[in-house]
Amino acid sequence: MVIYKAVRDLLWTLWGLIQLANANPADGFGAHADTLFARWKALMAGRDFPATSLRSGPDPVPPPDFFFSVNL
Repeated sequence: MVIYKAVRDLLWTLWGLIQLANANPADGFGAHADTLFARWKALMAGRDFPATSLRSGPDPVPPPDFFFSVNL
């Protein structure tokens, strides 16, 4: 659930910045993007975000060499 919140805040931050760059006549896109970005940064720095558990599994298996070699 925490990762969903982080992705949501970052997505809506980008959306607000795009609206601001496109000169959308509605007010508040810059402030809204700033608020969401600050919330995203706080979420990423908080104890609830499991940054260390994102890579808790074993290392991925590398692809076999035959995918990268060409025998002519």
